[in-house]
Amino acid sequence: MIKLNSLDSREDFKFDLWEKALKDPDFRKDLVSNPAAVLENELGTDLAKIIKLEIHEESPKDMFFVLNFNPKPPQEKALITIEPNETLEGVLVKKAWKDPAYHEKLMSNPRNMLTEEFGLTLREDINFRIFEEDFNSMHIIIRKDEPRVESQEDLLEDEISDQELDNVTGAGLWEKIIKIVNTGGSPQSGKSGCGTCSSASGVRG
Repeated sequence: MIKLNSLDSREDFKFDLWEKALKDPDFRKDLVSNPAAVLENELGTDLAKIIKLEIHEESPKDMFFVLNFNPKPPQEKALITIEPNETLEGVLVKKAWKDPAYHEKLMSNPRNMLTEEFGLTLREDINFRIFEEDFNSMHIIIRKDEPRVESQEDLLEDEISDQELDNVTGAGLWEKIIKIVNTGGSPQSGKSGCGTCSSASGVRG
């Protein structure tokens, strides 16, 4: 059962729903069209009443970002470290967790923060939105063109290409943003250190 006061439990639950949607087209359809009903079926009526689940389908021109809820108290958030190989997404989320002023700037103008933090400027034709979670809300991002896989273990098979792996895991999302900005076209495959991230997820502390 999900623990709402646990960051890992929340992210695991979101990932499980995302992975199930990846395997089962009917479940994916239900998840997108009626997330409240899916939540009630997964968690039961009582818990589902206090959580709002929103699903966002991401396309090449729609780029979404989740600032996930971190239930840790402020003194623990202040101790969160940003690793040298941190993904761009990880940098934004962790800095927002640690610094209220940074959080406010990120939420008010995420496009400007990409420029300020990384020197990036998104093309005007890209719809870039940020969704913030709180204790009672969760957001899952599902890409419209995500390939279907039989199981998570399939990701480890040699026949899965780098491009398929990136599409399924969401690896290198922000690295792909860089390539979109630089090339003006579709991003190419590229591995990153975010091998356990998913479109479903935010960042773990």
